[in-house]
Amino acid sequence: MNHEFLLEKSKQYMQEQEYTLAINCLDIITSSDPYNAEAFYLHGQLSFKLGKYNSALADFNHAIEAGLEDANVYLARAITYRRLNLPEMSLRDFGRVVQMEPQNIDAYSNRGLAYFSILSDDKAIEDFSHAVAIKRGPQYFFYRGLAYSRKGMDDKASADFSDEYLANIEARH
Repeated sequence: MNHEFLLEKSKQYMQEQEYTLAINCLDIITSSDPYNAEAFYLHGQLSFKLGKYNSALADFNHAIEAGLEDANVYLARAITYRRLNLPEMSLRDFGRVVQMEPQNIDAYSNRGLAYFSILSDDKAIEDFSHAVAIKRGPQYFFYRGLAYSRKGMDDKASADFSDEYLANIEARH
């Protein structure tokens, strides 16, 4: 069967939230074409969505090994590493995404969370500051405020919590 047809069909099934059908299509592709990086990437996204993080990680690794040099696959793998409580591995991939796409807010915010989880507050603050500079999302102010608070920088923490409140109001309008 034509792999392009199956790939498109799997994307359609993903949009329709028919995950089992999408996985079936992708399984056919990946079992017969170990170099179809896009199929492995999509399979990894589905595995992650279904809570199969080790499977997702294997799929993302396979997609990269098959030659998919795309920020999205590294971001997905980094988030998977973080979900598997492997912050050092996630930090490596988040750094790669930032190198590939310096304005990638998801890389900064997720890397900030990874730094925060290993008590590296200065680096977390730096990444949340990058995220705030890209977009005034309330969650970036909130987590940066937590990092400031943990460092005993209560004035800065308080300012970030106030900015979080204002950003929430702005988001509603």
